[in-house]
Amino acid sequence: MADTITDKKLSRRQFVGTAAAGAAALGAVAGATTLIPRVAASPTVGGVKAAKDTITVPRAGPVPIPSSWDYTADVVVVGYGGAGAASAITAAENGASVIILDKASAPGGNTSCASGHLQWASNAIGAAEYVLTAGLGTLTTAQALAIGTQLTNVGTFLTNHNVTLAPGNPTSSTASGGFPGAQYYNWNASVASHDGYPAGTGKDFFQYLAAAVNKQSGIQVMLSTPAQHLIQDPASRTVVGVQANSSGQIINVKANKGVIMALGGYEGNRDMISAFNDDNPVAIYPAGTPYNTGDGIEMVTEVGAKLWHMQGFEYGYYGFKPSVFPSAFWLQPGGAGTMYAYIIVNSAGNRFHAESTSWGHIKTKPEPQLPNSAGTGIAGIWPNYPFYMIFDNTILTQGPVGMTQRSTTTGPTVGWNFSFLHGDYTWSKDNSVEVANGWIVQGKDLPTLAAALNINAAGLQAQVTNWNSMCAAGADTQLGRTASTMKPIINPPYCGIQMCMTMINTQGGGKRNERNQILDTMDNPIPHLYGAGEFGSYYGFWYSGSNLGSGVADGLTSGADAAAQAPWSS
Repeated sequence: MADTITDKKLSRRQFVGTAAAGAAALGAVAGATTLIPRVAASPTVGGVKAAKDTITVPRAGPVPIPSSWDYTADVVVVGYGGAGAASAITAAENGASVIILDKASAPGGNTSCASGHLQWASNAIGAAEYVLTAGLGTLTTAQALAIGTQLTNVGTFLTNHNVTLAPGNPTSSTASGGFPGAQYYNWNASVASHDGYPAGTGKDFFQYLAAAVNKQSGIQVMLSTPAQHLIQDPASRTVVGVQANSSGQIINVKANKGVIMALGGYEGNRDMISAFNDDNPVAIYPAGTPYNTGDGIEMVTEVGAKLWHMQGFEYGYYGFKPSVFPSAFWLQPGGAGTMYAYIIVNSAGNRFHAESTSWGHIKTKPEPQLPNSAGTGIAGIWPNYPFYMIFDNTILTQGPVGMTQRSTTTGPTVGWNFSFLHGDYTWSKDNSVEVANGWIVQGKDLPTLAAALNINAAGLQAQVTNWNSMCAAGADTQLGRTASTMKPIINPPYCGIQMCMTMINTQGGGKRNERNQILDTMDNPIPHLYGAGEFGSYYGFWYSGSNLGSGVADGLTSGADAAAQAPWSS
Protein backbone atom coordinates (compact mmCIF):
# COMPACT_ATOMS: atom_id res chain seq x y z
CA MET A 1 0.00 0.00 0.00
CA ALA A 2 1.21 3.50 -0.79
CA ASP A 3 2.29 5.69 2.11
CA THR A 4 -0.21 8.10 3.57
CA ILE A 5 0.61 11.55 4.80
CA THR A 6 -2.39 13.46 6.06
CA ASP A 7 -3.81 10.61 8.12
CA LYS A 8 -0.47 10.22 9.91
CA LYS A 9 -0.26 13.98 10.48
CA LEU A 10 3.38 14.01 9.42
CA SER A 11 5.36 17.18 9.57
CA ARG A 12 7.28 18.12 6.46
CA ARG A 13 10.55 17.02 8.09
CA GLN A 14 9.03 13.68 9.09
CA PHE A 15 7.57 13.28 5.61
CA VAL A 16 10.92 13.86 3.94
CA GLY A 17 12.48 11.39 6.37
CA THR A 18 10.17 8.65 5.17
CA ALA A 19 11.15 9.12 1.53
CA ALA A 20 13.92 6.53 1.39
CA ALA A 21 11.86 3.88 3.14
CA GLY A 22 8.85 4.72 1.02
CA ALA A 23 10.88 4.44 -2.16
CA ALA A 24 12.11 0.99 -1.17
CA ALA A 25 8.64 -0.18 -0.24
CA LEU A 26 7.15 1.07 -3.48
CA GLY A 27 9.99 0.00 -5.72
CA ALA A 28 8.54 -3.36 -6.69
CA VAL A 29 5.14 -1.86 -7.44
CA ALA A 30 6.59 1.01 -9.45
CA GLY A 31 8.70 -1.36 -11.50
CA ALA A 32 5.74 -3.60 -12.21
CA THR A 33 3.64 -0.74 -13.52
CA THR A 34 6.25 0.99 -15.63
CA LEU A 35 4.76 -0.46 -18.80
CA ILE A 36 1.36 -2.09 -19.05
CA PRO A 37 0.96 -3.72 -22.47
CA ARG A 38 -2.51 -4.48 -23.72
CA VAL A 39 -1.71 -7.92 -25.12
CA ALA A 40 -0.27 -10.68 -22.96
CA ALA A 41 3.11 -12.04 -24.01
CA SER A 42 3.45 -9.36 -26.64
CA PRO A 43 6.88 -8.99 -28.22
CA THR A 44 9.45 -6.55 -26.98
CA VAL A 45 10.84 -4.12 -29.53
CA GLY A 46 13.76 -2.03 -28.39
CA GLY A 47 12.82 -2.44 -24.74
CA VAL A 48 9.22 -1.28 -25.28
CA LYS A 49 6.30 -3.66 -25.09
CA ALA A 50 4.42 -3.83 -28.36
CA ALA A 51 0.88 -5.01 -28.96
CA LYS A 52 -0.53 -6.33 -32.22
CA ASP A 53 0.42 -3.18 -34.11
CA THR A 54 4.13 -3.49 -33.41
CA ILE A 55 5.99 -0.23 -33.06
CA THR A 56 9.68 0.10 -33.63
CA VAL A 57 11.48 2.20 -31.06
CA PRO A 58 15.06 2.75 -32.28
CA ARG A 59 17.67 1.43 -29.89
CA ALA A 60 20.79 1.66 -32.02
CA GLY A 61 22.12 3.98 -29.37
CA PRO A 62 22.31 7.75 -29.02
CA VAL A 63 23.89 10.04 -31.59
CA PRO A 64 27.68 10.25 -31.19
CA ILE A 65 29.14 13.47 -29.85
CA PRO A 66 29.77 15.67 -32.91
CA SER A 67 33.09 17.28 -33.68
CA SER A 68 31.41 20.69 -33.71
CA TRP A 69 28.16 22.25 -32.52
CA ASP A 70 25.76 24.48 -34.44
CA TYR A 71 24.19 26.05 -31.35
CA THR A 72 25.05 26.06 -27.65
CA ALA A 73 23.08 26.89 -24.51
CA ASP A 74 23.17 25.89 -20.88
CA VAL A 75 19.70 24.33 -21.08
CA VAL A 76 17.85 23.03 -24.12
CA VAL A 77 14.07 22.70 -23.76
CA VAL A 78 12.38 20.40 -26.26
CA GLY A 79 8.79 21.55 -26.70
CA TYR A 80 7.23 25.01 -26.47
CA GLY A 81 3.93 24.50 -24.72
CA GLY A 82 3.06 25.54 -21.19
CA ALA A 83 5.51 23.20 -19.43
CA GLY A 84 8.30 24.07 -21.86
CA ALA A 85 7.69 27.79 -21.35
CA ALA A 86 7.71 27.47 -17.55
CA SER A 87 10.89 25.35 -17.70
CA ALA A 88 12.66 27.88 -19.92
CA ILE A 89 11.59 30.88 -17.83
CA THR A 90 12.72 29.21 -14.61
CA ALA A 91 16.06 28.11 -16.05
CA ALA A 92 16.73 31.61 -17.38
CA GLU A 93 15.81 33.21 -14.06
CA ASN A 94 18.35 30.90 -12.44
CA GLY A 95 21.10 32.23 -14.68
CA ALA A 96 21.04 29.75 -17.54
CA SER A 97 21.03 30.50 -21.25
CA VAL A 98 18.20 28.58 -22.93
CA ILE A 99 17.26 27.32 -26.38
CA ILE A 100 13.69 26.11 -26.98
CA LEU A 101 13.14 23.71 -29.89
CA ASP A 102 9.67 22.97 -31.24
CA LYS A 103 8.62 21.05 -34.34
CA ALA A 104 5.52 23.20 -34.95
CA SER A 105 5.55 26.46 -36.87
CA ALA A 106 3.61 28.16 -34.08
CA PRO A 107 4.09 27.65 -30.33
CA GLY A 108 1.60 26.59 -27.70
CA GLY A 109 1.18 22.82 -27.97
CA ASN A 110 -1.81 21.41 -26.13
CA THR A 111 -1.78 24.38 -23.76
CA SER A 112 -2.98 26.66 -26.54
CA CYS A 113 -5.84 24.25 -27.35
CA ALA A 114 -7.08 23.73 -23.79
CA SER A 115 -10.16 25.10 -22.09
CA GLY A 116 -7.81 26.99 -19.78
CA HIS A 117 -8.58 25.46 -16.39
CA LEU A 118 -5.65 25.92 -13.98
CA GLN A 119 -5.17 24.03 -10.71
CA TRP A 120 -2.72 24.51 -7.86
CA ALA A 121 -2.48 23.74 -4.17
CA SER A 122 -2.77 25.62 -0.87
CA ASN A 123 -0.87 23.07 1.23
CA ALA A 124 2.18 21.09 0.14
CA ILE A 125 1.75 18.08 2.42
CA GLY A 126 -1.96 17.81 1.68
CA ALA A 127 -1.39 18.04 -2.08
CA ALA A 128 1.40 15.48 -1.75
CA GLU A 129 -1.02 13.08 -0.08
CA TYR A 130 -3.39 13.50 -2.99
CA VAL A 131 -0.87 12.86 -5.76
CA LEU A 132 0.78 10.02 -3.84
CA THR A 133 -2.50 8.17 -3.37
CA ALA A 134 -3.72 8.89 -6.90
CA GLY A 135 -0.42 7.49 -8.20
CA LEU A 136 -1.42 4.00 -6.99
CA GLY A 137 2.04 3.06 -5.84
CA THR A 138 4.11 4.49 -8.69
CA LEU A 139 5.28 7.60 -6.82
CA THR A 140 7.64 7.80 -3.87
CA THR A 141 6.99 10.04 -0.90
CA ALA A 142 9.91 12.22 -1.97
CA GLN A 143 8.33 12.70 -5.38
CA ALA A 144 4.94 13.43 -3.88
CA LEU A 145 6.32 16.09 -1.55
CA ALA A 146 8.33 17.70 -4.36
CA ILE A 147 5.22 17.84 -6.52
CA GLY A 148 3.04 19.09 -3.69
CA THR A 149 5.54 21.81 -2.84
CA GLN A 150 5.75 23.09 -6.39
CA LEU A 151 1.96 22.99 -6.74
CA THR A 152 1.82 25.55 -3.93
CA ASN A 153 4.25 27.77 -5.86
CA VAL A 154 2.17 27.97 -9.05
CA GLY A 155 0.13 30.95 -7.87
CA THR A 156 3.29 32.92 -7.08
CA PHE A 157 4.71 32.07 -10.51
CA LEU A 158 1.55 33.39 -12.16
CA THR A 159 1.72 36.62 -10.19
CA ASN A 160 5.42 37.13 -10.81
CA HIS A 161 4.95 36.74 -14.56
CA ASN A 162 1.93 39.01 -14.94
CA VAL A 163 -0.57 36.25 -15.65
CA THR A 164 -3.87 38.02 -15.02
CA LEU A 165 -6.71 35.90 -13.70
CA ALA A 166 -10.33 36.33 -14.75
CA PRO A 167 -12.56 38.30 -12.37
CA GLY A 168 -13.55 36.24 -9.34
CA ASN A 169 -10.62 33.85 -9.75
CA PRO A 170 -9.17 31.79 -8.19
CA THR A 171 -11.92 29.81 -6.53
CA SER A 172 -11.47 26.98 -4.04
CA SER A 173 -12.92 23.49 -4.45
CA THR A 174 -11.86 19.95 -3.68
CA ALA A 175 -9.88 18.15 -6.40
CA SER A 176 -11.58 15.24 -8.13
CA GLY A 177 -11.25 11.57 -7.29
CA GLY A 178 -11.99 11.57 -3.59
CA PHE A 179 -8.38 10.86 -2.63
CA PRO A 180 -6.95 11.96 0.73
CA GLY A 181 -5.59 15.48 0.54
CA ALA A 182 -7.96 16.52 -2.26
CA GLN A 183 -9.14 19.48 -0.18
CA TYR A 184 -5.62 20.93 -0.36
CA TYR A 185 -5.27 20.60 -4.16
CA ASN A 186 -7.95 23.19 -4.30
CA TRP A 187 -7.20 26.40 -6.20
CA ASN A 188 -8.91 26.63 -9.59
CA ALA A 189 -8.73 29.50 -12.00
CA SER A 190 -9.22 30.76 -15.50
CA VAL A 191 -7.00 33.53 -16.80
CA ALA A 192 -8.29 36.83 -18.13
CA SER A 193 -9.20 36.84 -21.80
CA HIS A 194 -7.25 38.83 -24.36
CA ASP A 195 -10.36 39.07 -26.56
CA GLY A 196 -12.97 40.61 -24.31
CA TYR A 197 -14.65 37.44 -23.03
CA PRO A 198 -15.44 37.01 -19.32
CA ALA A 199 -12.76 34.32 -19.04
CA GLY A 200 -9.80 33.18 -21.08
CA THR A 201 -8.82 29.80 -22.47
CA GLY A 202 -5.56 27.90 -22.79
CA LYS A 203 -4.70 30.13 -25.73
CA ASP A 204 -4.85 33.15 -23.43
CA PHE A 205 -2.78 31.41 -20.77
CA PHE A 206 -0.07 30.56 -23.25
CA GLN A 207 0.01 34.14 -24.50
CA TYR A 208 0.91 35.24 -20.97
CA LEU A 209 3.65 32.61 -20.80
CA ALA A 210 5.01 33.53 -24.24
CA ALA A 211 5.20 37.18 -23.18
CA ALA A 212 7.23 36.13 -20.13
CA VAL A 213 9.55 34.08 -22.37
CA ASN A 214 10.03 37.05 -24.69
CA LYS A 215 11.06 39.27 -21.76
CA GLN A 216 13.97 36.95 -20.96
CA SER A 217 17.04 37.99 -22.94
CA GLY A 218 18.67 34.60 -22.44
CA ILE A 219 16.04 32.50 -24.23
CA GLN A 220 16.20 31.68 -27.94
CA VAL A 221 13.15 30.07 -29.58
CA MET A 222 13.57 27.88 -32.66
CA LEU A 223 10.24 26.88 -34.26
CA SER A 224 9.83 24.40 -37.12
CA THR A 225 12.85 22.62 -35.67
CA PRO A 226 11.88 19.08 -34.68
CA ALA A 227 14.20 17.35 -32.24
CA GLN A 228 15.11 13.88 -33.47
CA HIS A 229 17.76 12.39 -31.19
CA LEU A 230 19.50 13.02 -27.91
CA ILE A 231 23.30 13.24 -27.88
CA GLN A 232 24.90 11.34 -24.99
CA ASP A 233 28.42 11.08 -23.63
CA PRO A 234 29.12 7.32 -23.85
CA ALA A 235 31.47 7.36 -20.86
CA SER A 236 29.41 9.27 -18.28
CA ARG A 237 25.98 8.68 -19.90
CA THR A 238 25.38 12.43 -19.59
CA VAL A 239 22.96 13.85 -22.14
CA VAL A 240 24.94 16.67 -23.71
CA GLY A 241 22.74 17.90 -26.51
CA VAL A 242 19.99 17.41 -29.06
CA GLN A 243 20.13 16.63 -32.75
CA ALA A 244 17.36 18.39 -34.65
CA ASN A 245 16.22 19.22 -38.16
CA SER A 246 16.18 22.84 -39.25
CA SER A 247 14.94 23.58 -42.78
CA GLY A 248 15.95 20.11 -43.90
CA GLN A 249 19.42 20.34 -42.39
CA ILE A 250 20.63 18.32 -39.41
CA ILE A 251 21.84 20.57 -36.59
CA ASN A 252 23.52 19.69 -33.30
CA VAL A 253 22.51 21.77 -30.29
CA LYS A 254 24.78 21.54 -27.26
CA ALA A 255 23.29 21.58 -23.76
CA ASN A 256 25.95 22.41 -21.18
CA LYS A 257 23.76 21.71 -18.18
CA GLY A 258 20.65 19.86 -19.21
CA VAL A 259 17.95 18.88 -21.70
CA ILE A 260 14.31 19.18 -20.60
CA MET A 261 11.83 17.01 -22.49
CA ALA A 262 8.55 18.96 -22.53
CA LEU A 263 7.30 17.86 -25.94
CA GLY A 264 4.03 16.23 -24.92
CA GLY A 265 2.84 12.73 -25.64
CA TYR A 266 1.79 10.59 -28.58
CA GLU A 267 -1.86 11.34 -29.36
CA GLY A 268 -0.94 11.71 -33.02
CA ASN A 269 0.80 8.33 -33.26
CA ARG A 270 -1.70 5.58 -34.04
CA ASP A 271 0.84 2.79 -33.57
CA MET A 272 1.72 3.93 -30.06
CA ILE A 273 -1.94 4.34 -29.13
CA SER A 274 -2.56 0.79 -30.33
CA ALA A 275 0.47 -0.55 -28.47
CA PHE A 276 -0.08 1.17 -25.15
CA ASN A 277 -3.77 1.98 -24.90
CA ASP A 278 -6.36 0.67 -27.36
CA ASP A 279 -5.55 -2.24 -29.61
CA ASN A 280 -8.50 -2.19 -32.01
CA PRO A 281 -9.37 -0.82 -35.46
CA VAL A 282 -11.37 2.14 -34.12
CA ALA A 283 -9.37 5.21 -35.08
CA ILE A 284 -8.71 7.80 -32.36
CA TYR A 285 -7.60 11.30 -33.32
CA PRO A 286 -6.14 14.17 -31.30
CA ALA A 287 -8.30 17.21 -30.79
CA GLY A 288 -5.28 19.14 -29.59
CA THR A 289 -1.92 19.53 -31.26
CA PRO A 290 -1.22 17.01 -34.03
CA TYR A 291 2.51 17.39 -33.34
CA ASN A 292 2.45 15.10 -30.32
CA THR A 293 3.60 12.00 -32.17
CA GLY A 294 5.71 10.26 -29.55
CA ASP A 295 9.07 11.64 -30.65
CA GLY A 296 10.15 11.91 -27.03
CA ILE A 297 9.40 8.23 -26.40
CA GLU A 298 11.83 7.24 -29.12
CA MET A 299 14.43 9.81 -28.08
CA VAL A 300 14.65 8.82 -24.42
CA THR A 301 14.62 5.09 -25.06
CA GLU A 302 17.65 5.59 -27.30
CA VAL A 303 19.60 6.71 -24.23
CA GLY A 304 18.30 3.88 -22.04
CA ALA A 305 15.35 5.51 -20.27
CA LYS A 306 12.56 3.61 -18.57
CA LEU A 307 9.01 4.54 -19.51
CA TRP A 308 6.11 4.90 -17.13
CA HIS A 309 2.44 5.88 -16.98
CA MET A 310 1.95 4.80 -20.57
CA GLN A 311 -1.60 3.70 -19.75
CA GLY A 312 -2.51 7.26 -18.77
CA PHE A 313 -4.60 9.03 -21.39
CA GLU A 314 -7.83 10.95 -21.63
CA TYR A 315 -10.67 10.32 -24.04
CA GLY A 316 -12.08 13.44 -25.65
CA TYR A 317 -15.54 14.67 -26.51
CA TYR A 318 -17.63 13.75 -29.55
CA GLY A 319 -15.48 14.34 -32.61
CA PHE A 320 -15.36 14.72 -36.37
CA LYS A 321 -12.19 14.32 -38.42
CA PRO A 322 -12.14 15.74 -41.96
CA SER A 323 -9.33 14.41 -44.14
CA VAL A 324 -7.94 17.90 -44.76
CA PHE A 325 -7.07 18.50 -41.09
CA PRO A 326 -4.55 16.69 -38.91
CA SER A 327 -6.70 17.01 -35.79
CA ALA A 328 -10.36 16.38 -35.04
CA PHE A 329 -13.06 18.91 -34.30
CA TRP A 330 -15.23 18.53 -31.24
CA LEU A 331 -18.95 18.71 -31.99
CA GLN A 332 -21.64 20.68 -30.21
CA PRO A 333 -24.71 21.14 -32.44
CA GLY A 334 -26.65 24.26 -31.66
CA GLY A 335 -23.67 26.05 -30.16
CA ALA A 336 -22.58 26.66 -26.59
CA GLY A 337 -25.33 26.13 -24.04
CA THR A 338 -27.48 23.85 -26.24
CA MET A 339 -25.67 20.55 -25.83
CA TYR A 340 -27.21 17.15 -26.57
CA ALA A 341 -29.63 18.35 -29.25
CA TYR A 342 -28.98 15.22 -31.29
CA ILE A 343 -28.82 11.44 -31.12
CA ILE A 344 -25.88 9.14 -31.85
CA VAL A 345 -26.49 5.96 -33.85
CA ASN A 346 -24.50 3.10 -35.36
CA SER A 347 -24.69 1.86 -38.94
CA ALA A 348 -27.78 -0.18 -38.03
CA GLY A 349 -29.52 3.07 -37.13
CA ASN A 350 -29.69 2.22 -33.43
CA ARG A 351 -28.79 4.40 -30.49
CA PHE A 352 -26.20 2.82 -28.18
CA HIS A 353 -25.17 5.68 -25.88
CA ALA A 354 -27.00 8.05 -23.55
CA GLU A 355 -25.90 11.26 -25.24
CA SER A 356 -26.11 13.35 -22.05
CA THR A 357 -23.14 11.32 -20.75
CA SER A 358 -19.98 12.73 -22.29
CA TRP A 359 -16.95 10.68 -23.32
CA GLY A 360 -14.65 13.49 -22.23
CA HIS A 361 -12.20 12.46 -19.47
CA ILE A 362 -13.81 9.07 -18.88
CA LYS A 363 -11.76 6.13 -17.58
CA THR A 364 -13.52 3.25 -19.36
CA LYS A 365 -13.73 2.45 -23.05
CA PRO A 366 -16.57 4.23 -24.85
CA GLU A 367 -19.12 2.10 -26.64
CA PRO A 368 -17.64 2.47 -30.17
CA GLN A 369 -14.49 0.76 -28.94
CA LEU A 370 -16.23 -2.21 -27.33
CA PRO A 371 -16.15 -5.37 -29.47
CA ASN A 372 -18.97 -7.83 -29.87
CA SER A 373 -18.39 -11.47 -29.06
CA ALA A 374 -19.51 -12.65 -32.47
CA GLY A 375 -19.69 -11.51 -36.06
CA THR A 376 -17.32 -10.86 -38.90
CA GLY A 377 -15.80 -7.65 -40.13
CA ILE A 378 -15.57 -4.37 -38.29
CA ALA A 379 -19.33 -3.82 -38.39
CA GLY A 380 -19.88 -7.15 -36.66
CA ILE A 381 -17.03 -7.24 -34.18
CA TRP A 382 -17.29 -3.55 -33.31
CA PRO A 383 -21.03 -3.05 -33.78
CA ASN A 384 -21.00 0.66 -32.89
CA TYR A 385 -18.26 1.65 -35.32
CA PRO A 386 -18.69 3.60 -37.53
CA PHE A 387 -21.13 5.89 -35.73
CA TYR A 388 -23.04 9.05 -36.59
CA MET A 389 -24.60 12.15 -35.08
CA ILE A 390 -28.16 12.78 -36.27
CA PHE A 391 -30.06 16.07 -35.86
CA ASP A 392 -32.51 18.23 -37.78
CA ASN A 393 -32.64 21.61 -39.49
CA THR A 394 -33.74 23.34 -36.30
CA ILE A 395 -30.40 22.53 -34.71
CA LEU A 396 -28.47 23.19 -37.92
CA THR A 397 -29.66 26.78 -38.02
CA GLN A 398 -29.05 27.53 -34.32
CA GLY A 399 -25.30 27.83 -34.58
CA PRO A 400 -22.08 26.04 -35.47
CA VAL A 401 -22.13 22.26 -35.17
CA GLY A 402 -18.41 22.41 -34.40
CA MET A 403 -17.59 23.26 -30.78
CA THR A 404 -16.31 26.73 -31.49
CA GLN A 405 -16.97 27.70 -27.85
CA ARG A 406 -16.82 25.36 -24.88
CA SER A 407 -19.11 27.76 -23.02
CA THR A 408 -20.71 31.14 -23.62
CA THR A 409 -18.22 32.82 -21.27
CA THR A 410 -15.04 31.90 -23.16
CA GLY A 411 -13.69 32.54 -26.62
CA PRO A 412 -13.85 30.12 -29.58
CA THR A 413 -10.42 28.57 -29.09
CA VAL A 414 -10.92 25.01 -27.81
CA GLY A 415 -9.05 22.51 -29.98
CA TRP A 416 -6.17 22.86 -32.39
CA ASN A 417 -8.29 23.64 -35.45
CA PHE A 418 -9.98 26.61 -33.79
CA SER A 419 -7.07 28.08 -31.88
CA PHE A 420 -6.43 31.71 -32.76
CA LEU A 421 -2.73 30.96 -32.44
CA HIS A 422 -2.96 28.71 -35.47
CA GLY A 423 -5.96 30.12 -37.29
CA ASP A 424 -6.53 27.01 -39.37
CA TYR A 425 -10.29 27.17 -39.63
CA THR A 426 -13.36 29.26 -38.84
CA TRP A 427 -16.55 27.21 -38.72
CA SER A 428 -19.41 29.01 -40.45
CA LYS A 429 -22.12 30.29 -38.15
CA ASP A 430 -24.94 28.71 -40.16
CA ASN A 431 -22.96 25.56 -41.12
CA SER A 432 -23.48 26.32 -44.82
CA VAL A 433 -19.80 25.91 -45.67
CA GLU A 434 -19.62 22.57 -43.88
CA VAL A 435 -22.73 21.36 -45.73
CA ALA A 436 -21.17 22.45 -49.02
CA ASN A 437 -17.94 20.62 -48.09
CA GLY A 438 -19.88 17.43 -47.50
CA TRP A 439 -18.91 17.31 -43.83
CA ILE A 440 -22.54 17.65 -42.78
CA VAL A 441 -24.77 15.41 -44.88
CA GLN A 442 -28.42 16.31 -45.49
CA GLY A 443 -31.48 14.41 -46.63
CA LYS A 444 -34.99 15.56 -47.46
CA ASP A 445 -36.22 12.62 -45.40
CA LEU A 446 -34.65 10.00 -43.16
CA PRO A 447 -34.31 7.28 -45.84
CA THR A 448 -32.42 9.73 -48.06
CA LEU A 449 -30.11 10.70 -45.21
CA ALA A 450 -29.57 7.05 -44.29
CA ALA A 451 -28.59 6.18 -47.86
CA ALA A 452 -26.12 9.06 -48.00
CA LEU A 453 -24.45 7.98 -44.74
CA ASN A 454 -24.67 4.23 -45.42
CA ILE A 455 -26.94 3.67 -42.41
CA ASN A 456 -29.73 1.08 -42.42
CA ALA A 457 -32.75 3.12 -43.48
CA ALA A 458 -35.41 1.09 -41.69
CA GLY A 459 -33.36 1.06 -38.52
CA LEU A 460 -32.81 4.82 -38.55
CA GLN A 461 -36.49 5.53 -39.27
CA ALA A 462 -37.60 3.29 -36.42
CA GLN A 463 -35.06 4.80 -34.03
CA VAL A 464 -36.02 8.42 -34.78
CA THR A 465 -39.72 7.57 -34.49
CA ASN A 466 -39.10 5.96 -31.10
CA TRP A 467 -36.90 8.86 -30.07
CA ASN A 468 -39.55 11.44 -30.88
CA SER A 469 -42.11 9.46 -28.91
CA MET A 470 -39.81 9.37 -25.88
CA CYS A 471 -39.23 13.14 -26.21
CA ALA A 472 -43.00 13.69 -26.13
CA ALA A 473 -43.25 11.47 -23.05
CA GLY A 474 -40.32 13.21 -21.37
CA ALA A 475 -38.33 10.06 -20.59
CA ASP A 476 -35.62 8.07 -22.36
CA THR A 477 -36.77 4.54 -21.61
CA GLN A 478 -34.17 3.18 -24.05
CA LEU A 479 -30.89 4.39 -22.52
CA GLY A 480 -31.75 6.71 -19.66
CA ARG A 481 -30.64 10.00 -21.12
CA THR A 482 -31.28 13.08 -18.98
CA ALA A 483 -34.80 14.23 -19.82
CA SER A 484 -33.99 17.94 -19.96
CA THR A 485 -31.59 17.33 -22.86
CA MET A 486 -34.12 15.52 -25.05
CA LYS A 487 -35.21 17.32 -28.20
CA PRO A 488 -37.22 15.75 -31.07
CA ILE A 489 -35.85 15.35 -34.58
CA ILE A 490 -38.78 16.52 -36.69
CA ASN A 491 -37.78 19.42 -38.95
CA PRO A 492 -36.31 18.47 -42.38
CA PRO A 493 -33.91 18.50 -44.03
CA TYR A 494 -32.42 15.94 -41.68
CA CYS A 495 -28.70 16.09 -40.99
CA GLY A 496 -25.94 13.70 -40.08
CA ILE A 497 -22.20 13.66 -39.62
CA GLN A 498 -19.88 10.67 -39.33
CA MET A 499 -18.13 10.87 -35.97
CA CYS A 500 -14.79 9.75 -34.60
CA MET A 501 -13.23 9.07 -31.23
CA THR A 502 -10.93 11.78 -29.93
CA MET A 503 -8.14 11.91 -27.38
CA ILE A 504 -7.29 14.91 -25.20
CA ASN A 505 -3.77 13.92 -24.23
CA THR A 506 -1.49 11.18 -22.97
CA GLN A 507 0.56 11.16 -19.78
CA GLY A 508 3.30 8.61 -20.46
CA GLY A 509 6.99 9.21 -21.05
CA GLY A 510 10.32 8.87 -19.34
CA LYS A 511 10.06 7.83 -15.70
CA ARG A 512 11.11 10.62 -13.33
CA ASN A 513 12.37 11.06 -9.80
CA GLU A 514 11.59 13.87 -7.35
CA ARG A 515 13.90 16.24 -9.26
CA ASN A 516 12.19 15.39 -12.57
CA GLN A 517 15.35 13.64 -13.73
CA ILE A 518 14.54 10.91 -16.23
CA LEU A 519 15.61 7.48 -15.01
CA ASP A 520 17.22 4.54 -16.75
CA THR A 521 16.00 0.95 -16.62
CA MET A 522 17.67 0.49 -13.22
CA ASP A 523 15.97 3.62 -11.83
CA ASN A 524 19.20 5.60 -11.84
CA PRO A 525 19.09 9.21 -13.12
CA ILE A 526 20.37 9.78 -16.64
CA PRO A 527 22.58 12.82 -16.02
CA HIS A 528 21.31 16.14 -17.39
CA LEU A 529 18.02 14.69 -18.71
CA TYR A 530 14.66 15.95 -17.38
CA GLY A 531 10.97 15.65 -18.08
CA ALA A 532 8.12 18.15 -17.73
CA GLY A 533 4.41 18.41 -18.47
CA GLU A 534 2.55 15.64 -20.24
CA PHE A 535 5.78 13.84 -21.12
CA GLY A 536 6.07 11.38 -18.24
CA SER A 537 3.49 13.18 -16.11
CA TYR A 538 2.85 12.03 -12.56
CA TYR A 539 -0.80 11.63 -13.63
CA GLY A 540 -0.49 7.89 -14.20
CA PHE A 541 -3.92 6.64 -13.20
CA TRP A 542 -6.02 9.61 -12.18
CA TYR A 543 -6.20 12.88 -14.09
CA SER A 544 -7.31 15.69 -11.80
CA GLY A 545 -8.68 17.71 -14.70
CA SER A 546 -5.84 19.82 -16.08
CA ASN A 547 -2.16 19.61 -16.97
CA LEU A 548 -1.74 23.40 -17.01
CA GLY A 549 -0.95 23.96 -13.35
CA SER A 550 1.07 20.78 -13.02
CA GLY A 551 3.02 21.75 -16.14
CA VAL A 552 4.05 24.99 -14.46
CA ALA A 553 4.99 23.05 -11.31
CA ASP A 554 7.13 20.70 -13.41
CA GLY A 555 8.82 23.63 -15.08
CA LEU A 556 9.74 25.13 -11.72
CA THR A 557 11.47 21.89 -10.74
CA SER A 558 13.11 20.96 -14.04
CA GLY A 559 14.21 24.47 -14.96
CA ALA A 560 15.83 25.19 -11.60
CA ASP A 561 17.53 21.79 -11.30
CA ALA A 562 18.93 21.85 -14.82
CA ALA A 563 20.26 25.39 -14.38
CA ALA A 564 22.05 24.34 -11.18
CA GLN A 565 24.07 21.53 -12.81
CA ALA A 566 27.80 21.76 -13.37
CA PRO A 567 28.49 22.23 -17.10
CA TRP A 568 29.40 19.10 -19.01
CA SER A 569 32.93 19.03 -20.31
CA SER A 570 34.36 16.60 -22.82
